[in-house]
Amino acid sequence: MSGDIHIRREGRAGRITLTRPKALNALSWDMVRAIDAALIDWADDPEMDLLVIDAEGERAFCAGGDIVEMYETGTAGDFDYGRRFWRDEYRMNARMFQFPKPVATFLQGFTMGGGVGVGGGGSRTAGVGGCVIAWSSSRRRKDVLELVAQDVEELEHVALLAEADERLIRARVAEGQAEAARRKGRLLRVAQH
Repeated sequence: MSGDIHIRREGRAGRITLTRPKALNALSWDMVRAIDAALIDWADDPEMDLLVIDAEGERAFCAGGDIVEMYETGTAGDFDYGRRFWRDEYRMNARMFQFPKPVATFLQGFTMGGGVGVGGGGSRTAGVGGCVIAWSSSRRRKDVLELVAQDVEELEHVALLAEADERLIRARVAEGQAEAARRKGRLLRVAQH
């Protein structure tokens, strides 16, 4: 598991880092179950005050569920794998949204599908480095972005995607990158004390 995800404690913070940058940090079933187990363990832990979630690589925070793994298990005849994966992923997402402690998530690059569940479930989310959110849904793009923005205060620029042009968004992201890096540094320093 350490090759796909790094779950640990640093001071009074729980840390979850997705570590599959070559696969755009796509979520495997093992990763989903590991995140869920950490959420369960840390929810009532009096020695933990904060959860920080980030990912390695610049191209993507998380490209969603690992469709390669889904395809391989299906072609091998394991048709129940997909049902187990989605069941456990949605349970983990629900647990993330209900987590009783602050969750700071740092999104970069692409955040798609299941990555929105992991990255958008926190109480504070910062989109950095030209963050692009994509979520497969029958809702209109604006509705999805408003839903994410309602749950994620720090992604103010996401709400602008529905109405703003690319130049405005790029300028907003560039202005926010330094602030997001400073916030991440402050959170990590506070968590280590």
